[in-house]
Amino acid sequence: MLNTIKAQQACYGPQLGYTVPISLLSLVGLSSALADVAQTTLLTLLVLHLICAGLSVINFILILFLHSHHVALAVSIITAILATVVFAVDVALVLSVRDNIDSLFSGGDFVVNFGSGVWMILAAMVLTWMMVIVLSAQRYYFCGVRR
Repeated sequence: MLNTIKAQQACYGPQLGYTVPISLLSLVGLSSALADVAQTTLLTLLVLHLICAGLSVINFILILFLHSHHVALAVSIITAILATVVFAVDVALVLSVRDNIDSLFSGGDFVVNFGSGVWMILAAMVLTWMMVIVLSAQRYYFCGVRR
């Protein structure tokens, strides 16, 4: 007869952000204050992704329905700068965790790689900067673009 251990699980409804169980923190040897800082940082990063996506949608609507592209160019520049910042923070987060994962979880066999979120924000950033170039060319009549 096999003895099975059934882990108690809790189910929570939809929520924003992450929660790290205290039992996991004590097992690893981290303080709850450090986990709170990490959770706040991750929540801020998640919100920045949402703001960047919202600005991209607003920019898409502006380009489709406005004949004057001054506002669309300004919003696209803001979106491109924000997307660049979010991408840089994503890359820095992944690289710092990948470099320090062994010291955080000694004896564990963890691997940290770039996930799909980093690649998606990279594609969004490149496309947004291309949109800035195209709108600038249209607005300021360079690269052979004329009305």
